[in-house]
Amino acid sequence: MCAMRMVCLCLSGFMAMKKPSKEHIKPCPFCGGEAHILIKESDNKAEGLVELYVECEMCIASVWGDWITILDYDLLKKIENVVVKWNTRVE
Repeated sequence: MCAMRMVCLCLSGFMAMKKPSKEHIKPCPFCGGEAHILIKESDNKAEGLVELYVECEMCIASVWGDWITILDYDLLKKIENVVVKWNTRVE
């Protein structure tokens, strides 16, 4: 199974799980637009790397996560980490 497909499956599993509200994706802190988790595949597909990020659909503000591979044992945690990064706000 390719890395992109594996991450998509984990991402859909993450979105389907009942999570505490802190792990739901908050609106954009700049424009209030809706944000989504996206996946960027490495330009060198042979590497099998993908990167998760959260991006606002209106102003394109984004927060990037880690590059991950199919061999990563903690994909759900990495998905959660990028959402937590996005949701972090200065009080």
